[in-house]
Amino acid sequence: MLGVHLCVSIFQFISIACSLMPVTAVWDNVYGLDMSVIKKIAITEPLVDVVDGKAVVSNTVPVLNLDLLTCTKEDCDFQSDFLLKCLRNDFCHAFVAYFECAFTQVHKPIAFTTSPFATYTHWKQTVRSFRSFLFACFLLRVKAHLMCQHSHLPAGIVLRE
Repeated sequence: MLGVHLCVSIFQFISIACSLMPVTAVWDNVYGLDMSVIKKIAITEPLVDVVDGKAVVSNTVPVLNLDLLTCTKEDCDFQSDFLLKCLRNDFCHAFVAYFECAFTQVHKPIAFTTSPFATYTHWKQTVRSFRSFLFACFLLRVKAHLMCQHSHLPAGIVLRE
């Protein structure tokens, strides 16, 4: 039977200055119009884009492991505490998330990754920007908590406090 045995979601810190134009900078001049008031909203939305591996500032931390042969949709609602360790002095502007899969229940097992370190394909990473940058010192450790849960709201509608 053909199936995916393992899917791993992974988090890292990145420095946007190295690879991506900060997502809020575009609002300073939109075809000659100052739309900077949009910045506060734009920073709260994830960005799907290609991240260069050179932009990664921290270690790689798995936050979710799923056996896709047996998992349920309820398994996709999860919480994870994790620790990121900075690997160089740099400015951190965002988290980057990506996934890896292994197809092991086949004649010739195969795996793929959407990592920033992998050769570019059509797959992209998800970038979640910080409201302000974090100065990352070599070996700085940052504890984080991630919560992911299904939204019952229609796509495109997000409620915030």
